[in-house]
Order: sequence, then structure tokens, then C-alpha cells
Amino acid sequence: MRRYRGESDAALSAYERALVLLEARDPKSGEVAILLAHMAELCTRWDAKYPDLEGLIERGLAIVGTARSRERVLLLAAKSFMPRRGPKSTDADWEASLATAKEALAIAEELGLLRERSLCLDAVGYAYRELGNFREAYLANQRRLPIARSLQDSDELIDAHTMVALAALSLGDMSEAMEHAASAREVAIETEKPRLGAHALRTEALAHLLAGDFPGTVAAAARRERFASPTKWPSMLGIAIGAAAAMASPEEKTYRDLLVEQEASPSEIALADFFAAYYGLRESESAYHALRSAGQPKAIIDHMLVGPLMVLAAARWRVPDEAFEDRVASIVERTGHARGRALLTQAEAIRAYHAGEHIKSAKLLFDAVQAFATLKLDYERAVALADLARALHDVPGREEQAQAQCDEAKAIAERLSATALRVAAENLTVRV
Repeated sequence: MRRYRGESDAALSAYERALVLLEARDPKSGEVAILLAHMAELCTRWDAKYPDLEGLIERGLAIVGTARSRERVLLLAAKSFMPRRGPKSTDADWEASLATAKEALAIAEELGLLRERSLCLDAVGYAYRELGNFREAYLANQRRLPIARSLQDSDELIDAHTMVALAALSLGDMSEAMEHAASAREVAIETEKPRLGAHALRTEALAHLLAGDFPGTVAAAARRERFASPTKWPSMLGIAIGAAAAMASPEEKTYRDLLVEQEASPSEIALADFFAAYYGLRESESAYHALRSAGQPKAIIDHMLVGPLMVLAAARWRVPDEAFEDRVASIVERTGHARGRALLTQAEAIRAYHAGEHIKSAKLLFDAVQAFATLKLDYERAVALADLARALHDVPGREEQAQAQCDEAKAIAERLSATALRVAAENLTVRV
């Protein structure tokens, strides 16, 4: 019961007490294997901590042997999640995990185990995500949704919706990401699952932020008040800070005070400060260095979504970080992330502008503007238009075209409530 109430550590303690009793009778019994399987799932999929988790899983697998059983499914699925516990997992680790997860899924399907099938699809989707194959991660988690609904398992349903949302976000479908994250959030509120709900709400807010919907981001942040149980929201508050900065809203300070009050980690504070500088269009080399010093970004999805923003900021603020830029470019190319590719083109254009290559800069910025238009990313398009106006202004005979780009950037900024961008474009007009 504690497991289903989200009390993972308490559930693990209960399992450990039961394990002592069962092992005293027969350390290799089927009952011990069942218990080890449940403990393994609790520690790999949820947030319980066990000192020798790898040893626990291997003990369980040694007991169940090669028999195609529910316990073997649970233990294999848990084993496939293990690389995320390591300090620096490789693609080879995740390829092995994917194979293990697929083996577990095949057994679950053969035995007609519904809940376990959802668990294995989660493991398959997670491995695909870490390998940068977000399309397959999306499809695997989509398959979980009807299973979770039929089982009426709120934990599975919340998690499945959130994972679909993250995959959709990675694939550039902001609307679908918002839809699934909102569904996860609503189920979490109804079933009083604040921990799972916090992840869903953060994903929802991030989708709004990356879509350039700043009022929507702030509205998503406000929904944290609907959770009855007290919950800390530092990572989501950092996203809200970025939106408030874009809108030049006094709420930025309110969110910042809340972030400190909730004892946010250095990494969470660094990300919040970076978002504030990036979306507030303020030069802040210190915010960039703080985020890099905090070890961000870490996961491949963060490299893909936040990494290009950091590369663009580094170009704009003249921060040399070639090794990081190369790593982000490699991940963007490998995943085929169109938004990231356009942002990296914009970063290259900014570097060309700083080097005095204004015609080259303008050509690259025109490509970025076209890419953002195709992707329907209006905020990014407006920022690139303002950059294009600046580059064109320094090309003889292109002043009128520069003014036209600047006017379009201001109009988009006004429509999006992006006050910081509108003010920056107006200042550019004054200089023109």
C-alpha cells in the first residue's frame, strides 16, 4: 500500500523486513525472488534507494533462472534501468539495456502480463531516449497509455503521459507535449500524487516556454497551487523565471525568492539564472559559467533542448567554449533535432557578426529565420529577425530591409507578450 501512496522509502523498509524473515526460512525460495523483484522495481523506476541494487537484481535473477516468469520480467526490466544510476553511462550500456528491456517485454507479452508490459515498454522507451531515438521512445510510451487506462493504474498513466510529452517535446511537437503533460498533471491532482505531478507540471511548463508561450508558462507554474500536498517546485520555478524575464514581469523576483526559499540546488539556481538572462536578453557570462560549472546539461534530452540555447548565448555573450559547442552540435546532428539545428545556425551567424562578417551573418540569419518559420517557432523567429536587422544595418544599402525585419520582430514580440524582446528591437530601431 505504501508503494501506491508514493511512500517509496517506507515501502522499501517494509520489503526489507519481510526479506529478512523469508531468507531465514529459505534464501532461494520463490517468495524471496518475488520480493527481490518488487524491491528492484521500486528502486529503479521510482525513487527508493538501496545500497547494492545491482547485487540485489543479480541475486533475484540467480534464483529465478531462465524460466519465463513474471519475476524474471520485473528483474530484467529493473536491470535495463541500471545505467541511469551510473555516473557516466555510454551508448554501449544503453544498447545492452535496450536488448534486456526487449527481452523482458517479449516474456511479458508471451505471458499476457499487462502491467508488466507497460513497465517493459517504459524501459524500452527510456533506453531509446538515452540513445537519442526519440521517435521510438515516443511510440513505446504511446503503447503504454491504453494499458495503463485498462489497469486503472494512476502511477503508470501519469508516467506514460509524461514520457509521451517529453518525447513529443524532443520531436518538436509542442502542442502534443502540452496536451499529454496536462493530462498527466490532472491525473496526479485527482489521485494526489504530487511527486509524479511535479514532473508532469515541469514538462508542461517547459513545453510552453520552448514554444515561446510565456503567459502559458506562468499559468502552468500557477497550477502548482492545485496540489493539496506540500511539494517543492525548484526546477519548475526556474522555468517560470525564464518566462517572467521574457515578459519583463515583476513576478520574476517573486519566483526567484521562492526558489531560494525552497532550498534549490546550485544546479537548479544556475539553470534559473541562465533562463532569466537568456529570455530576458541580458548579457550574463557568469550565468553561463555557473550552469556549466553545475554540470549542466547532463542527459541527452537536456543537451538537445537546452544545449543549443547555451551555444547561442555563448556566441551572443562572446564566451569561448568550443568543446561544448561541438558536443551539442554532434547530439543535434545525431538526433536530427530541427530546432536545435536552427539555433546553432543562428549562433554561427552571431559569431560571424562579431567577427565583422556582416554579409555572411545576414545569410545565415536568413536561413535561421526561414527554419524557425517552418517549425512555427515565432519567438525564435522574432529574435533571429532582430539579429538579421542588426546585421543588415551594417551592410551598405540594406537599411530599409533592416528596418522591415526589425518592425516584424517588434510585431511578433508584442503579440507574444515578449516585452524584453520588444524593448531590444525598439532600441535597435533607435540605433538604426
